[in-house]
Amino acid sequence: MTGQARWQTVATRNGTSIPLIGLRQAPDCDCIQSVSALVPPPSVSLPCVLADPAATDALGQALAQIVRPGLLVTLEGPLGSGKTHLVRSLLRALGHAGRVKSPTYTVMEPYLLSWGAVTHFDFYRFADGQEADDAGLREEFNAHTLCLVEWPSRATRWLPPADLALTWQPVAAGRLVECRCGPAIPLAALRQALQELGL
Repeated sequence: MTGQARWQTVATRNGTSIPLIGLRQAPDCDCIQSVSALVPPPSVSLPCVLADPAATDALGQALAQIVRPGLLVTLEGPLGSGKTHLVRSLLRALGHAGRVKSPTYTVMEPYLLSWGAVTHFDFYRFADGQEADDAGLREEFNAHTLCLVEWPSRATRWLPPADLALTWQPVAAGRLVECRCGPAIPLAALRQALQELGL
């Protein structure tokens, strides 16, 4: 519920704060003492543990069900954590049958699929935000292209907010990927896609 709330108000009953949605008063509430300003819906996230490469492939298939052209998906994590593997799995799930090259040296690799346009970026070699800005890539982020960006922290000066931010960290069971959704991707859709593939 809180992930979908656009208005947040606070009601009190016997000194206890009760979160409200919209301008409705909570049940058993004596009065509304204060009303906040309009606040944006907070981003919400789901954790996903990837035990092996097959699980990474399954995550790529799940993401293929919810992404669309015009969205920005960021992938942040240590070297060798599986970011490019996930991009490869996602592209294959979207219909790409050819080779998927890492754009570490080329910075970007475009793919024109029957599904739509996808561009895979890797900003690892950028030393700072100015170098990323000077590369002249802003026009690549448009309403017609699904953009997949590895190492987005190297371009924070101009990169727009992610519609889906994926963050890797090693755990005993493999890799923990935190999937954080923006307003463009419903949390319920992501949860269902993950559950259908056993993640």
